[in-house]
Amino acid sequence: MHDCAVELGQGLACRGSCEQAVERLILVVNQNYANLTVTPKAFRATALVYTLFGVATFLFGFYALWQGRLAGAGVVALVFGAIAIFSAISSIAP
Repeated sequence: MHDCAVELGQGLACRGSCEQAVERLILVVNQNYANLTVTPKAFRATALVYTLFGVATFLFGFYALWQGRLAGAGVVALVFGAIAIFSAISSIAP
């Protein structure tokens, strides 16, 4: 190995000029790798919350229209409920 190069385990840096930058880059890569196990669980949790919100909002909208009161709010709730359910489905689709 040359005197100008420093081996940092998972990377190679120029001595004295970019060692800290390479160490930070290695740290970022390792943190991103660790996050790969958490991300699918977060997507599933978000999808569940969107689904519950969408169903509740959709049911409120349907109930408001059925009762004949708050018809405008009922239509808005139906639309937002449908959007939330669609967002939940699309967030877990590959």
